[in-house]
Amino acid sequence: MIPTLGQNICYALRRLRRAPVFTVSIVLTLALGIGATTAMFSLAEAAWIRPLPYPHAGRLVNIWLHSPRYAHLDVGFRRAGAALARRAPALGPSAEYVAGPAVWRLAGRRLQTDTALVSRRFFSLLGAAVAAPSGRSAVISRQMAVRLGGPRDAIGKTICLGGAAFTVTGVVPRGFDFPTLLIPGFPAKTNIWLGLSTAHRRLLTSFGSGDTSVLARLRPDGTLAQLQAQLAPLDSRLPAATRPSPRWRLIALPLVAETVGHAQAPLAILFAATILLWLIAVVNVAHLLLERGWRRGGEFGLRMALGAGPGAIMALTLTEALLLAIAGGGLGLALAYGALKAIRLLAPPGWLPAAARTNGPLALFAFGAALLTGLIAGWWPARQSLRRDPQATLRGGGPGTASAGSATARRLLLPAEMALAAVLLVSALVLVRSFARIAATPVGLRTRRVVTAYLAIPRRDYPHASQRLALYRQLVHRARAIPGAAGAALTGAPLLAGMTFFEPPVHAGRAVVTGFHHRAVTSGYFRLLGIPLLRGRDFSAADRRGTPEVAIINRAFAREGWPHGGDPLGRQMVIHWHGQLWAARVIGVVGDARDNRLRVSAPPPEIYTSLFQDLPRYTGVGLLLRTRGPAAAHWPYWRRALRQQIWSVLGSVPISFLHPLSAVVAKNRAGPRFRAAVLAAFAFLGLLLAALGVYGVFAYAAAQRSREFGIRLALGATRRDLTRMVGFDAVRLMAAGLAVGLLAAWFAARAMAHWLYAISSADPVPFLGAAMLLAAASLAAVYLPLRRALRLDPARTLREP
Repeated sequence: MIPTLGQNICYALRRLRRAPVFTVSIVLTLALGIGATTAMFSLAEAAWIRPLPYPHAGRLVNIWLHSPRYAHLDVGFRRAGAALARRAPALGPSAEYVAGPAVWRLAGRRLQTDTALVSRRFFSLLGAAVAAPSGRSAVISRQMAVRLGGPRDAIGKTICLGGAAFTVTGVVPRGFDFPTLLIPGFPAKTNIWLGLSTAHRRLLTSFGSGDTSVLARLRPDGTLAQLQAQLAPLDSRLPAATRPSPRWRLIALPLVAETVGHAQAPLAILFAATILLWLIAVVNVAHLLLERGWRRGGEFGLRMALGAGPGAIMALTLTEALLLAIAGGGLGLALAYGALKAIRLLAPPGWLPAAARTNGPLALFAFGAALLTGLIAGWWPARQSLRRDPQATLRGGGPGTASAGSATARRLLLPAEMALAAVLLVSALVLVRSFARIAATPVGLRTRRVVTAYLAIPRRDYPHASQRLALYRQLVHRARAIPGAAGAALTGAPLLAGMTFFEPPVHAGRAVVTGFHHRAVTSGYFRLLGIPLLRGRDFSAADRRGTPEVAIINRAFAREGWPHGGDPLGRQMVIHWHGQLWAARVIGVVGDARDNRLRVSAPPPEIYTSLFQDLPRYTGVGLLLRTRGPAAAHWPYWRRALRQQIWSVLGSVPISFLHPLSAVVAKNRAGPRFRAAVLAAFAFLGLLLAALGVYGVFAYAAAQRSREFGIRLALGATRRDLTRMVGFDAVRLMAAGLAVGLLAAWFAARAMAHWLYAISSADPVPFLGAAMLLAAASLAAVYLPLRRALRLDPARTLREP
């Protein structure tokens, strides 16, 4: 057996070396299919098989407060509520944590990074072999340890926060970065962990740092449904001070869904696309091997006439297919490594699972995919070779049989290849068209000359409203004093960072608006962002605490609140605000702007209030600075100047979301753009492979029928007649494949409906575009070999044996 296998390998290698074009084409085709599939397998494995580097990660849950009115927002609660939530019987070990940005001093330099306060069981719950911090000790990440000389040298060194010194007592394992602030485009990784204490809580300042989160592991016999049922009765026992309002209820969310859930469904689409690309490659290779098997009919007939059994012929053919597959798999693995690096470089921050990397399972998958591809692509050609009559082959009857076999292969493989390519191409065009709609959607803001930042201002340092009012005015004055600045304004929440809030107003004697966005701003906000003031006036210095409440609404709110064209100016609005009635007079109407979320079908109703009248609700503030030139072009200058001015007023206050506003818009669109780009790349490869497959099929068919063409030309047929005859056969096969492919693509587009913006999954444009592209590429692939065959001299063709 072993000598026979060695002989088959040596013979197959010699045969492949004599056909370099055939060998290289198959290896490259396999490398593309296996490389793309292997790269996506690594991402899929990180999203589904081992999404988190923690023991029993599938049983870890976070417990939050959730309100149906804020479907996209979950918050923590005060520590008394956290202690109550941990009493659910379905919960096993649990821990508490608080996270937020902080400004540290280490090695003589100031550094802002996310910091977490954690309880005693936090690290043991996550399987990290590091002692929990307590007192004035701190645990740091490996990245932070590098700044202190390395993981070993960092132990025992001192870092400072708010005048308090902490000694580094531990370094977390590589890849540990929990908790992570997951805001689209702005992921923030925790680098320092302290013990959870009241003293440390005062040092941590952010818009969420007052809330405690509960991390727990379900008991082996507990389920998420049981836990949710057990949390429901605890709602009534939560003290009122532990949650924003009675509408907020306890909810348990799997940690896996929170951490990588945003990437699982998009990766499923991309992984399905790679499977289609791999199948196209398999069909291509199968057809090339089948045609090669028919060409070797004389050799196989001679072997069988000399006594070789079917098993020997099958082994010889499969050996050649497996050698090609292994070579393609090796090259595909190299391509997968490169593709993973490119995807990591081009993917939006926080979009890919952190565990996605090149490793042993990746190589094992590539090897397994190569063997599977070789078996699938080589089995049918080997079976077809065994069906030939060796006596007919030796008598010279092989060509007719080969021609019939080739026709059968074309009728099966060519439509299959077209159908797979159609599904892939339509899916890509649907996502590309959706992203084009997103990119073309006007934001309603002038973003090129605006810098945005969010400041977490400690309430303990500015406990009175008058102090915060003076601070805000000083911040605006300092920002406007920066050379090159053209204006400054403040807002209560970061722009375009997912911080969306809804409130239900009631218009006295008018229609009810059940949900709207709210934003507190200062005067000059609309002028700075280019939002037109359509009617009325802007806020002024007179709109401050102690004066009658005023509000400005956008055009969408005016249409919904006054549907019959009434004049909203001067009208009173009565709003249910955190369980209380709040009245405000409308003083202006402004244009619509998507200043919270970009992927909404229409700008939502929005109410703007004066920040200086709303001071008790905000401990942080967003600072907007308008520049005289494009902010991104001189970003290092603006970042340095703005930090200097802010820290000169507030000291070491954390600054979040410090970006040019144009970059924030780009990051909000980065996810859809990346999905569309990757799927478009796969579709291009699928179209290329399909065109090459069609070319290979008809190039061989034209060569096989060259004698027939010569006879027909000699009997009076014109080249146009022959072109029409072959073209009709090709169009019939391709039309059958396209019909099946477009039907399957319709189901695929429906599965992606959740990621589509402003288009329907049945939008005809992607389907027509895919059909036209595939038809054009396929007809070109048919015409080129046919044209070459028809240029041959009929007399010379007929004289050939």
